[in-house]
Amino acid sequence: MATTIDEYHEALFAWQWRYAEAMKFNGSLDPAHAAAGPPVFRRRAAAANILLRPDDDQPTRARVVAQVTPRRRAFRSMVSSQALTQSVFGNLVARGRIGCLAAIADDTGRPLFFADAAEVDDLLLEHRIPRLLGETGPAGIDLWITGARRVVVDCNLAEAGLGVCPCPQLDPDDADFCNGSFSPDTGRGRGCALAEYGDPSCWDFLPELLGWRRNEGAVCPLASTVQLVRGILAACVSDGRLDRSRGHAVLIVDARNPAFGWSRWRPTGAGSRAFAAVRDALGQRGDLLRLGTWQQIAGALATDGQLGWLVEGLRRKYGIEPG
Repeated sequence: MATTIDEYHEALFAWQWRYAEAMKFNGSLDPAHAAAGPPVFRRRAAAANILLRPDDDQPTRARVVAQVTPRRRAFRSMVSSQALTQSVFGNLVARGRIGCLAAIADDTGRPLFFADAAEVDDLLLEHRIPRLLGETGPAGIDLWITGARRVVVDCNLAEAGLGVCPCPQLDPDDADFCNGSFSPDTGRGRGCALAEYGDPSCWDFLPELLGWRRNEGAVCPLASTVQLVRGILAACVSDGRLDRSRGHAVLIVDARNPAFGWSRWRPTGAGSRAFAAVRDALGQRGDLLRLGTWQQIAGALATDGQLGWLVEGLRRKYGIEPG
């Protein structure tokens, strides 16, 4: 088991280069990317990054490939979490096999996604939602599930952590810069850049939802947790109202990734620390944020007699074993 993100990346890249060599992609890989990083497909061969059943007919392949638009800039890389998400959930949707997801429990024993597939009306990949927390345009949700509950799923693979608030990373002279402390020298009366150019009501929900308030001089709790908080808000806010019974957010990670590591129930990576901070702030409503792994999902796929090829594909390409 890798103990640092660099060790994890090194092992994963080496595994994927061996996979690429065994698959003999016949010129589909981009030669501009050296073996020091992950294999990357040429632009014209980007669809080859999606796992497909070898004996699929063309209409079935087309249904799976069409599940995600637009593709992100990094989609062609073998470590693209979007390509992995499409390989798993895109195939389940296109083949009508989402029922196997009902068996998965989160880290506390609750249903990770849903208890019964009959509760699901729709499952969409790369779904666009209105701006919630200062995005420059509609935000993309990796996996959006509607039905008896709204489930907002954030899928990760080799990321070194979770998305952070972009405002403190800007140049201090930038109009959207924020020093992350609600200080008045930001030049904003509300002391939060997200509230200024995002949804100004976002802070109306956070005191009730997480107990977080804009206290002048305090470190902004959104600085390292904005990605998770956006997911919870997307799941629970409708028509300008907060309804905590409406749905929940899910974080999917690779159990081998040290950025999401735990030791004796204590978070040891940047991603797991952010997750723990939000879960702790939710208190008794910790069920609004749930944690699962690709290894759990592979285990659920293995129980479906028609998906053995996908389980094997995850093992060969990513080293993800059912667990």
